[in-house]
Amino acid sequence: MHKPFCGLLACALLALNAGCSVTGVRPFTDPRGVGASGAKQTMEAGDPACTIPTLVSTGGSFPARAQTLAVRWTGYANFELVYNGQILLLDTYFDRGSMYPPLGFKAADVKRADVILIGHGHLDHMSDAASVGARTKAVVVGAPVTTEKLLTQAIDPTQVRTVTGRGGEVLQFKGFKVEPILGRHGEPPADIVGAFERALKSVATEPTAEQAAELAAIRQRGTEPVMAPICEAATSSATVAPVWALSAGAAPTVSGKPAI
Repeated sequence: MHKPFCGLLACALLALNAGCSVTGVRPFTDPRGVGASGAKQTMEAGDPACTIPTLVSTGGSFPARAQTLAVRWTGYANFELVYNGQILLLDTYFDRGSMYPPLGFKAADVKRADVILIGHGHLDHMSDAASVGARTKAVVVGAPVTTEKLLTQAIDPTQVRTVTGRGGEVLQFKGFKVEPILGRHGEPPADIVGAFERALKSVATEPTAEQAAELAAIRQRGTEPVMAPICEAATSSATVAPVWALSAGAAPTVSGKPAI
């Protein structure tokens, strides 16, 4: 199940500043809503963009107010951010195979997007980037290893932008800017990884031949989750990749409603 939420886009970093419960009641007091500007900080519980789980990219409604930021989480590190008429996707791992519960939509249902930011090249971040990018004509941004893998697939190379996150890279889009900041992927000790894998195998069902074939096809659309450099100049054995800093010209209205 994908969950919608609307919050605040800060001028330096993305921050979900406030929301409302399923019943539409604010869970805490936002001090910016006190005083003359309070009317602009009220909840918009009646806005379908903040109350239904349908992604805007798959045909859902844009927020009624341009200054409302609508955020929907679709599992893993996948999010849809909608603000000021723009659709921004963080990662594109939607078609995960029949071993996973259905999301309620498929990658083929994503028809609208302006920008796609890929955290790193592992398959559970980028496996549907090429198909969604080609269909929506969105700009797709990623680190060198990510875009190298992406360009082996069916997408127009002019849509793809490569960044390193090492400073001085500010991407200007309509109504907002994105600055990639180099980050390091988790690198848990081998004994912890081994214990986790053994525990998982003890309760997980072995995939069928059909499911194994599905997973193999998905793996071909991303890099394997192994500890290897993802930025050209990286010297560590750990995976490193951009973390996205987003900024907008003005602070939008704080509004929203999560759907459980």
